[in-house]
Amino acid sequence: MHALRQEAADHVTPRDHIDLNSDLGESALPAHVDRDLALLQIISSANIACGGHAGDEATMRQMIAAARDANVAIGAHPSYPDRENFGRVSFKISAMDLQHALRDQLEALLGVVAVLDASAAHVKPHGALYHDASQNAAVAEAVLSAIVDVGGFCAVIGPPGAVLLELAPRYYLTPIVEAFADRRYEPDGRLRSRSVPGALIDDPHAAAAQALALVRHAQVRCIDDTATAVFAETICIHSDTDNSPAIARSVRDLLEASGIALAACRVWRA
Repeated sequence: MHALRQEAADHVTPRDHIDLNSDLGESALPAHVDRDLALLQIISSANIACGGHAGDEATMRQMIAAARDANVAIGAHPSYPDRENFGRVSFKISAMDLQHALRDQLEALLGVVAVLDASAAHVKPHGALYHDASQNAAVAEAVLSAIVDVGGFCAVIGPPGAVLLELAPRYYLTPIVEAFADRRYEPDGRLRSRSVPGALIDDPHAAAAQALALVRHAQVRCIDDTATAVFAETICIHSDTDNSPAIARSVRDLLEASGIALAACRVWRA
């Protein structure tokens, strides 16, 4: 068994806290902004788009200020430089060019953070970059190198078993393992592709039940109704679901009713 999958099997003792994160600042449309602002009153960590697939200085300013005021941990949500496809398809780019593109995005976010007297802690890649950096060492190295180049961040988020997380300590970055309350899983522990029916969980009660199972038992019920081990330190709620605030609220309410508090992940700085 892979080391991080074994870790999932070993971490079945119920915990008293968990981080709840969401990807924000991906649209300037009023309805989307309203959802993001509502989520910031519920979650404990925010991953803010910084120009690769979405977002600009104005959206970063709005989300960072709101996250700071809500005492929500702030992180960057960089992507392949591919706004046309919203960063959701693998992008042909050299490792060096990718590193430079990511560095530009991270520096843009850190610039806004400094102006607003806030602080940033983590980086969570978006979309295809998230998946590619989980499986491809060269992509993972480009992501980690960009993070180290700019400084200012001390942690990186990825899925269980990700190459990105295995390599992170070599760059003096805290690896944070993520799972999803609002996505279905395949029997092998992979996320079900968005292109396949049944990939999303849009029922707040079902999402809350999955989150609770992740925290209490380090497992999820898969698409074929079997269970698989998934250990996570942070749980994501996608902001682009129409009822994402209701999903997040249901998740938080059930966790807190079960004695599990929300708290941003602890990270260490070199």
